[in-house]
Amino acid sequence: LGLMFCWIVMNIILVNLLIARMSSTYSRIEKQSEKEWMFDLYLATKEYMRLAASIPIPFNIVPLIVDIGLFLWQRWRAKQSGDHDNIADSLANHLARNNG
Repeated sequence: LGLMFCWIVMNIILVNLLIARMSSTYSRIEKQSEKEWMFDLYLATKEYMRLAASIPIPFNIVPLIVDIGLFLWQRWRAKQSGDHDNIADSLANHLARNNG
C-alpha cells in the first residue's frame, strides 16, 4: 500500500515537472517568434529583390544607383540627427520602407 502511494505521488510530481518544462519551452519560443517572423520576412524580401533585380543589363544600373543613393542618404540623415544605427538596422529600415 505504501509503495503504491509513493508511485502515485511520484507520477503526479513527474507530470507537474513535464507541464512546467513545456510551459518554459513555450515561453522561450514565444519570445523568439517575432524574431523568426522578421527573419522570414527578410528572406521573402531578399528573394523578391533577387527576382526584381533580374532586369536586363543596361537597365538594371538605374534602380541600383537609386537604391544605393537612398541608402546612403538615410545613413547620412541618421548620423546628422544623432541616431547611431548600425548598417544592419539602416538596411532593414530601408528595406521595410521600400517594400512594406
